[in-house]
Amino acid sequence: MKKLKIIYAIFLVLVIVTVIPSLISSLILSKMLSNALRTQEQKYQTRAVVSLSENIYNYIYRYRQNLRKISEGFGLAQEINPKFDVFSYIGESQRILRYIQGDSNILTIWILNREGKGGFAEPSGLPSDIRSVLEKAYRSALNGKDVLGEPYFLDLPEIKQTVIVMATPIVSLGNVTGAICALISLQPIYEDIIQKGGKTETTFVVNSNGKVVLHSQPAANVLKPSYENVEIVKKFMLNPNYRIRQTMDYSYKEGNKIINVLGTIAPVNEPDWGVVIQKPEEEAYKSVYILIRQTFINTAIALSIALILGYFLARALSDPITKLASVSEELAKGNFKVRAAIAGTKETSMLGSAFNNMATQIELYIERLIQAATENRELFINSIRMIATAIDAKDPYTRGHSERVCSYSLAIGKELGLSNVEMEEIRISAMLHDVGKIGIDDRVLRKPTALNEEEFSLIKSHPFKGAQIMEPVPQLKKIIPGIKYHHENWAGGGYPDGLKGEDIPFIARIIAIADTFDAMTTDRPYQKAMSPKYAAEKIRSLTGKRFDPKIVDGFLKAFEKGEIDVKKLQVA
Repeated sequence: MKKLKIIYAIFLVLVIVTVIPSLISSLILSKMLSNALRTQEQKYQTRAVVSLSENIYNYIYRYRQNLRKISEGFGLAQEINPKFDVFSYIGESQRILRYIQGDSNILTIWILNREGKGGFAEPSGLPSDIRSVLEKAYRSALNGKDVLGEPYFLDLPEIKQTVIVMATPIVSLGNVTGAICALISLQPIYEDIIQKGGKTETTFVVNSNGKVVLHSQPAANVLKPSYENVEIVKKFMLNPNYRIRQTMDYSYKEGNKIINVLGTIAPVNEPDWGVVIQKPEEEAYKSVYILIRQTFINTAIALSIALILGYFLARALSDPITKLASVSEELAKGNFKVRAAIAGTKETSMLGSAFNNMATQIELYIERLIQAATENRELFINSIRMIATAIDAKDPYTRGHSERVCSYSLAIGKELGLSNVEMEEIRISAMLHDVGKIGIDDRVLRKPTALNEEEFSLIKSHPFKGAQIMEPVPQLKKIIPGIKYHHENWAGGGYPDGLKGEDIPFIARIIAIADTFDAMTTDRPYQKAMSPKYAAEKIRSLTGKRFDPKIVDGFLKAFEKGEIDVKKLQVA
């Protein structure tokens, strides 16, 4: 029996009863409603943008006024008592700390006389580039100028915020006697942007050159990209002497995708920034489509007739598709052996057969991919082992050293509860931690007597050389810290960069203990092998000096459990 092609019957019913009248009504309503709702959305965005721009202006103005009041106070103090050195007093009494302690948004403040003497309070580790900006602002203020600098992203362990430099001169009896410089956090403004940005809107602030000052997306807020090619920002930059509020539709490219948005920009004026809120058009005009759908209620009578006529035909199509959807979900979950048993119209049967053929091909491809991935991984690991063996072979005293360091590092990582991905990175990094010795003369590596200063400097260069060797391979980027920094000390004083504490990469801190333990428990030209227990106690004694206490604790637990078996590995 020839199977019915359902597409013909459904097509005729839908075109005659629903498609044509629905299309006409949708076109008419969409035109009317989109204009009304477009205006409403523009007004909403305008209010939000203006509110943000006013908040930014008030925030910047408030802190500039605060600095001016402090400056006036110092100038007045000098006028009242010219013999009293207010700058020495503020530096020696540490009263300058009150400014930071009393306002968490003031991250740094300098109060200095013309000779650069006075008081300052700032967070530890202040980057040199920001310090240079502060010094430049200080010099400008000594020339009688108020300074409002460009924003920077301050990336410190405890402070990750966008900041701005402000400075103002201290004037006494008409003469500039010093200056006040401050690093002001823009975090409250950033939080305001996040709060008012909403889930679908993107909110950002640009300077007069189109560069991002603040952005509701964390990555863009840190990187500060330039948006000078974004249409609405272009218009903002067009006339620097006459900034105006604007709302417009425009598009921009994100990857390979073109995104159409509704955007509004409002100037801040001082500083010369612009605040932008942009929203994808499909979100901005979402209510248009919702209202259009509501209009289809008016065609309910015509649709009900079509539904009655098409009910049995639709069932013949929908039931097989439902079954196929269920099987597709199983396939998506990884059950590649599932197959669809679909009967019905000619088209649905053909679809079921095509689906089953596709599932069979996918199953075969997946099996081949798994096999190829397994073989590639084994080849990669064996290649790493070959390199490690070649490195160890340069020095008869370190034969098998890389394998043992790898085994000890993995035992420590397991005790610390690291993930499979982290364990794999430790495995490769530990295996290649001495790859830099390839670039060191064999005579130095094999020298049986004590090394002189020049030879020891060559040995100390192997972590840096190892990192250079691995650097051209992007896939090995995450293992380089373990190679480069496994000779750094927790308390500082190691090499190559003299890092200390948490600044030393985690993977390097693990390899450092494993490397030292193996050096202690194997014969070397400069010492006989220690017993594993004695070596473990030596590691414990170096806690907080050379090694991270947390990782030492993991090492000792692994050692006590027998996970670190020196004799077994040395025999192997």
